[in-house]
Amino acid sequence: MSEEGHVDPVHNKKTKRKIRDKLLAEAETRLQALIELEASDQWTFKSKTKGVEIYTMNPGKGQSLDFVKGIGYANCTLEEFHVFLNSGINLLKQVDKMFSHGHDLGEVVPGKIVLAHAQFKAPGRPLISDRDFCYLSYDKPEAHCGISFDADFYADEIDKLGLKRMPPVPGVVRGSTLACAYFYRPVPGRTDQLKLTYVCLVDVKGWIPSWVANLTAGQQALNVHSIAKYFNRVHGRQTGDDDEVDGTEEQVVQDKLADVSIDPEKEKKKKHKKKKKSKKSKKQSEGPAPAHEESSDDEAGSQDSI
Repeated sequence: MSEEGHVDPVHNKKTKRKIRDKLLAEAETRLQALIELEASDQWTFKSKTKGVEIYTMNPGKGQSLDFVKGIGYANCTLEEFHVFLNSGINLLKQVDKMFSHGHDLGEVVPGKIVLAHAQFKAPGRPLISDRDFCYLSYDKPEAHCGISFDADFYADEIDKLGLKRMPPVPGVVRGSTLACAYFYRPVPGRTDQLKLTYVCLVDVKGWIPSWVANLTAGQQALNVHSIAKYFNRVHGRQTGDDDEVDGTEEQVVQDKLADVSIDPEKEKKKKHKKKKKSKKSKKQSEGPAPAHEESSDDEAGSQDSI
């Protein structure tokens, strides 16, 4: 630091280089961990929907959220997919129906790691708030893999690089991208088709039933199908939705929330309680109430939350 109190440009440059090297090493560690996770034999097959094989795996250690994996195929070359994967927010616009809006916030490591922000519409609105994520993206073509991870884990490093993370948005819950990866590998004997594998574990934070979080994550595996449709459109191929599921993700959640919210037995108790109150009011209007009236557990009532 100089006598005037300003940061020495050379020292500042070295500091930034160290920070970038640290973030690059962290990204590489995470990528290798995701490669091992994708190859694990602990995945449980759930279904095949729209040509995508969907698997789940619970991390254990009391975790309620599941890892999700989707496997499918896309008619494109390695070069085409690499360009697509590095198109930033445009990728989310093409593959995620719940995507609302987002921003590329700058390069953390030039040509390698990018800082971005994305906001998503919540299934079950307005009972469940929208979510947003501030994350770092890292693509390694030689490993045929691109990953994303939470930028808030590295807030100090990002701030020291002079980049601005997206501040909290009022009314929106900030989630955490714990693990997210796209693997894109050539199909043997083909130069125009790739096998795509999507792996993710996202903590949506805030109030949300775990079954909603897991349902939403499961639907995220269908991003592989959306990518396949995108490249079919690019190449002028037919883009029909084979093996359609029943209803959209948002409608499925809305229906399940309605099922949970309306409990027939609870409604019966409410009617019984209302009837007793009506009889009690009638007795009070006809004359003095009895000296002692037996109370009922139903009088207190209870409200279960999902």
